[in-house]
Amino acid sequence: MSIQKTDIKLMASQRLTDYYDGGGQMTGQEIIDGVVNNLFPDISRLDRVYGRVSLRKAFPAVMTDNTDMYYGAHAIITEPPEDDNVHVTLFSTDDFYDIRENAKDRVESYVSIAHEMLWRPLNNQLEGQRAITAFAKVGTEPPEVSQTIALRNAVTGDQQYVRITEISTERVQFAHPNYGNFTVDVLTMGLSAALQYTFPGIEPTPYTTRADTRIHATVVADASSYYGVSRMAQPATAGDMNFWANSIYAQLVPTSQIETPLVDQLMGGSHVSMIAKGPAGSLSFSGTRSNETNSIHLTDGVLPGSLSLTIEGHVFRDRRGVLVAEDTDGGYSGTVEYHSGQVIIERTTSWSQTVSITATPAVAIPEAIASQEILIELANRSYNYTPSLTDPLPSPGSIRISYMAQGKWYELYDDGQGVLVGNEQGIGTGTVDYGSGSMILTLGALPDVGSSIIIQWGHGIEITDRRGVVDAEPMRLDATLPHEGIKPGSVQITWTGGAATDNGFGLITGDATGVVSYHDGRVFFAPTAVPESGTEFTIDYEQHNPNSATANESADGSGIVTATIPETPVRPGSVGLEYTVQRIDVHYATGGTSTKTLNRTIRDDGQGNLVDERDANVGTVDYSTGAISFLACRAYEYYRYIFTQYATVKRTG
Repeated sequence: MSIQKTDIKLMASQRLTDYYDGGGQMTGQEIIDGVVNNLFPDISRLDRVYGRVSLRKAFPAVMTDNTDMYYGAHAIITEPPEDDNVHVTLFSTDDFYDIRENAKDRVESYVSIAHEMLWRPLNNQLEGQRAITAFAKVGTEPPEVSQTIALRNAVTGDQQYVRITEISTERVQFAHPNYGNFTVDVLTMGLSAALQYTFPGIEPTPYTTRADTRIHATVVADASSYYGVSRMAQPATAGDMNFWANSIYAQLVPTSQIETPLVDQLMGGSHVSMIAKGPAGSLSFSGTRSNETNSIHLTDGVLPGSLSLTIEGHVFRDRRGVLVAEDTDGGYSGTVEYHSGQVIIERTTSWSQTVSITATPAVAIPEAIASQEILIELANRSYNYTPSLTDPLPSPGSIRISYMAQGKWYELYDDGQGVLVGNEQGIGTGTVDYGSGSMILTLGALPDVGSSIIIQWGHGIEITDRRGVVDAEPMRLDATLPHEGIKPGSVQITWTGGAATDNGFGLITGDATGVVSYHDGRVFFAPTAVPESGTEFTIDYEQHNPNSATANESADGSGIVTATIPETPVRPGSVGLEYTVQRIDVHYATGGTSTKTLNRTIRDDGQGNLVDERDANVGTVDYSTGAISFLACRAYEYYRYIFTQYATVKRTG
């Protein structure tokens, strides 16, 4: 009788626990498939918060009474855990009798000890420290940030791997009764984890004296191979040679490390001042909003402290970007993004109400930032500080103060009235005099030794309101169509976010204003709202053959030409005139003249006016009678410089 797959069992080890002696050799106890918690225990609430590594040792075994040939087997994980925060992998230590402590060493042996470094621990490094100090000869190469090093006590055997999070070096001179004065480099290394043991060090010496504690570099060892499972990123079918998995990595130990890339950041931080750009309360909105459409985009930025919002009889004012009710809030809350003018309204239950907003429009102006640091040491650790912000003086509402207590960052800011406040009660308080820069700062907790209090503030900027001063020409588009002669009423202009048509009488209507010159296929229009950069416009039209006529008329003594279009009435926007003029140039130096023939074109604007190439009004047209009158000739001045003679230079020598 051959060996069946049901004869291959998973057998428990001696101790299915996470104590140091968990594991051991195989027992006769079978781990029954489908039984909850027969290998791993439930995940406790504390484990979900802090994380845990559970190791369980089990043995695949062939349990038959015969001596049939066993050709081998394999073990895989076929389904990942349903909880995304739980990760499972398989690995083998190739040891029938080892315990959890041995398996733990194998997992931790991702890196192994390499050569001893030339740095010596400076005095004792105590258990619980998150930084160590070491010394070496001047010019010794220090380790790098993010490098893993090993601390090993050669006497007790205590050993710990730590990753360096920050490094600072300084050159220090020491005096010794035997060695005299000497200089060494002192290195302070911040660590990713607290020391688990006390590592003894030595007093600084000018020589490479070894301490009981040795500092070693590490190399990647990859002591074990781990086998896991990953969900497919794309469907695969039988016969595929390539496929995509969500990830080829699995997490072995819990970690709370989060990386946030920051790009295009100013070195000293940044601050934006909101400057009023219109009368108070001139920015307004009124409309219906609901829990499904709870975002409002105002047409301008908002001056902080100027917004008033009314919904269902409840009145809210803005405070530091948050909507605060003047009386009752009705369950509503919200936020304001000042620079973009976005207002978001929240409520736990469904709602649909009319929202009214008034505010002062404002524009965001980037402001240069000054900063100051107070390094916290044992000697100056306290609740109260009196920094001076004098170079330059701070502008109201621009001060930010950050400090660390118990490993957590807290932030205070000024309210624009000289008072320091926080987003939560008890963080701290204080006052600031904007005129002198004097500050009294009271923290809500003692700051951590080795951290810093960071103060940032903006200083006054000069803004000139140019509204109504700069005469900028409105945006206008001039399109020449491929065909001359356009059928009135057939022009359609479309673009992302807008559309316009001609009204058949030369005028553009809809989301743009302008005119159509039907006779020569030119379209002049300006969108009512400025489109996004790169917007493409599409113009559809029907071709039409225009009527034409020739009139032999001359200008009168004032340069005015009058004529009559033979076929009437004339459709507005369809009139185009071409004529020639002679430009007379007078040469002042010689008294002679010369002439030059020029071609001119004018058109009607659909409203009874004749305009030239620069849209200047030069005449009129009567659409009912066909009578036209326009200025064809006008005087002009110009300068022409003519060489007359060489200059004479006399030299005596």
